[in-house]
Parts: sequence; C-alpha cells; structure tokens
Amino acid sequence: MLNRKEVQKIVESDEVNFDSKVISVMAWGQMKPENAVMFFGNFAKYKFELQKILTRKLANRKDIYNSISLLDLKNCKPAYFTKLIFYFTANNNSKGYIMDQWTAKSINLITGESLVKLDTSGYVTSSNNGDIYEKFCFIIDNLSKKNYSGRKYNGSEIELFLFDRGGKKNKIGDWRRYVKKKLLMALKK
Repeated sequence: MLNRKEVQKIVESDEVNFDSKVISVMAWGQMKPENAVMFFGNFAKYKFELQKILTRKLANRKDIYNSISLLDLKNCKPAYFTKLIFYFTANNNSKGYIMDQWTAKSINLITGESLVKLDTSGYVTSSNNGDIYEKFCFIIDNLSKKNYSGRKYNGSEIELFLFDRGGKKNKIGDWRRYVKKKLLMALKK
C-alpha cells in the first residue's frame, strides 16, 4: 500500500496522467470497490471539470470544495473528494485537509460544536459546504501554530493525529478511542 509521501510524489509528477493520480489517491484512501466502480464508471462525465478544478494553482480550498461538490461525483462524497483536495493543494497557500468521519468528529469534539455535519451513522454528509470546509481547515491550521511539548507540527501532521489509527479494538489509537468514548457519552445524555 502506498504511503502519503508516495501518493504526493505521484500527484506532483509531470510524468503521471491525471487519471492515474486520481486512482492513486482513491486507492490510498481505500475507496470501497462498489464506490470505485460507480465513481470511475462515470469518470468521463466529470473528469475534465475535476481536473480543471484540482489543477488551478491559485484557487483556494473553499472554492475548490464548492466547485467539486457541484460536479455530482458518483459515490464520492466529501470524505473522498477532500482526499483529492488534500493531495492536489499540498503546495498551495490554501492547503486543504481530509474531512472524513474521524477528522470531522475530532474537530467537532475539540470545538464543542457540530461544525461538520454528520449523518446518523457518523459519516460526513454532502450538506457540508465550502464555508464549513474552510472553518474545518482553519481550525487545523490554528492547531498547527501551537507548541506541543516543545514541538510544532504542520497542518498535515495535525490532520493525521486527528485521524489516528483505526482497526481492530486493540489496535485503535488512543485519540480515536478517546473520541469514540466521548461520542458514546454524548449519545447517552
């Protein structure tokens, strides 16, 4: 499986075509096969516009988010298309972050607000917009400005900490376990 640095090299390479870049991001993000079939089965319908949106160097993350959300990407909701934003804006002044269920739940918990809208299963909904995404990213940017035990972390590192480690019960990261515990406590109230 590719790691973040390897995917970033692919996305930044002039030798790799756009289709392969998108496939690499979605494979890295472990897009479910049934979603990948729908998304890539309809790729020709939105490929040109998606490429134009993602490769426009001066665009900001809010506008990119709003533009992508208008494309009606098949079986590709914010948790996945923000992965594209993350990789394609890595060198922009307005870097985007991955807004999946774990980073969204983390930001909601940290802020004490329901900033990022989640469905009843806890997944990020399509009702989120560029303003919400901008606030989400802004909070991550602000967290990266703080000093943690004498060290600063960049936004990508903070986003990765918020995502933490998933998997089987004994392999779940401490932060994710904490988020789950807090969410269960909130549901019981």
